[in-house]
Amino acid sequence: VDVPVGGGPGPHVHQKADEWFYVLQGNPVVHVDDRTFTLAAGDFVHIPMGTSHWFEVFDAPAKMVAGYSPPGEELQFL
Repeated sequence: VDVPVGGGPGPHVHQKADEWFYVLQGNPVVHVDDRTFTLAAGDFVHIPMGTSHWFEVFDAPAKMVAGYSPPGEELQFL
C-alpha cells in the first residue's frame, strides 16, 4: 500500500476479518479505537475484527504491506 501525504482511510470497521499492517517506509499514524500510534519502518499493527480504526500520513509518503485474516476483504480494492 502506497499512501501519499494527506492520505489514509477515514474511521471504519471490518466485521468479517482482522486487518494488519507492516510498515516498510514512513511514519503513518494509526488510530485503533481510542489509542493512537505513530509507526516507523519495521513496525507491525494488528487490528481485530469489529475494531474501529484508521490511519493518516502527515510528513512523508508511507509504504506498508497490508493483509486480512481470513482473506477476502482485500477484494474490495480490485
